[in-house]
Amino acid sequence: MKIFFIHASFIISILFIINKLFFKNLLKDNDKYISNQLKYFICKVIILFLITFFFCFIFPLNSIKFILSALVIFIMFHFAEAIIIQNKINKIDN
Repeated sequence: MKIFFIHASFIISILFIINKLFFKNLLKDNDKYISNQLKYFICKVIILFLITFFFCFIFPLNSIKFILSALVIFIMFHFAEAIIIQNKINKIDN
């Protein structure tokens, strides 16, 4: 159980760090919004894949739990992030 907490906290902290790095770029350049969004999404997916692969490699018996927990965290974070970014864009447009 301790290893799942470490895995989840590591993923959440990495997602917050990546979010802080890319957030200003997403709102700053309207011309390159799609390009920046794709770079951000691909970066998130690759980093989460590597973290989950690392934990699955070390603890192979719990690999399904690691994959599912990473997927749930990713989806929840992604939707929350989309709502926040959309609200920021609406405030800029008004």
